[in-house]
Amino acid sequence: MKRGMEKKSSHPEIRTYIRDNLRLGRRYSHITQKLMETGWLKEEINQAYQEVLQGVQSSKVRKAPSSPLTDSNIQRNKVLAIIGVSILLIVGLVFFLNSSVGKAIYFEKLIGGSKNATSGEVTYTVECTPPHILNPEKNGCCLDENKNGKCDQEEKQVVVNQTDLTHSCLDHRQCGQSKCINGKCSNISSLYTLPLSSCSKVCNFYNVEMLTSDEELYTVKINEGSYTGAGALDWTVLAAPNHCLEESTLVPIEVVRKKTGAILTREIITLSLGQNSKVFTHPYVPRLAFTLTLGNVYELCAEDAAQLNVLFQKQKVLEGMLKAKK
Repeated sequence: MKRGMEKKSSHPEIRTYIRDNLRLGRRYSHITQKLMETGWLKEEINQAYQEVLQGVQSSKVRKAPSSPLTDSNIQRNKVLAIIGVSILLIVGLVFFLNSSVGKAIYFEKLIGGSKNATSGEVTYTVECTPPHILNPEKNGCCLDENKNGKCDQEEKQVVVNQTDLTHSCLDHRQCGQSKCINGKCSNISSLYTLPLSSCSKVCNFYNVEMLTSDEELYTVKINEGSYTGAGALDWTVLAAPNHCLEESTLVPIEVVRKKTGAILTREIITLSLGQNSKVFTHPYVPRLAFTLTLGNVYELCAEDAAQLNVLFQKQKVLEGMLKAKK
């Protein structure tokens, strides 16, 4: 935010949620986690939290006892009240940070990045005590028990995401950022294991022949396919990564179940030459029992990926010429 610009107030519902939960004695980390799970950004939560704390300060100042005092006494009481509230504010802030994200000391308040500014974003410099370190957002501390310079919570999240890639599935939506491939959460980029640098030749397919249980034979390119059951189930051949000549070609095929045009499930299977797929059924079409068989694979191979790309460009030109003659 540019210095001198007035900062917009946070959403009132966040402030209300934070205020109510603080009154119930809940930790700041718990409040932040619940708000982020419902879609609020951490910047919005931090802003709302600061406004709640400032509201506490204003409320306490307004509630200072009024009595017929002299001007000097009134000024002195105001100063003492502000000092007292400021101390409580700092102690409370440190308490919440200590109990939620680790031991942290907020030792300098900045407004718009400067100690003496009068407008702008309010930030604090943070000092963390071992085994805590500064978090990636640099607005708090996190635990680093293994002393590798990374927040333990972030490392746990990476482990969870990696585990997510191996569990069983029936639909892409069960796999987060990965895909449901052959009943497991994985990625098409992981179909092959050998590094291309070890290949005698680098290969990939451009056309395949697919035989269906409906006794239909299709020759299809990448991103082409067909359907069965009046559109209740359709299939499409997908692109695959380059692979070594030493590995068998795998053709990924996405199978989609639908009901009146709406997608029910999406998954990917892979077939090698001559392999039959599993039997695909449909929850709303009881008689549907559909299979695919990979009948033939048309592929190109070259010394490396660059040369293979040149061959594919030539193949496209040749196919275009043949199509124009028909």
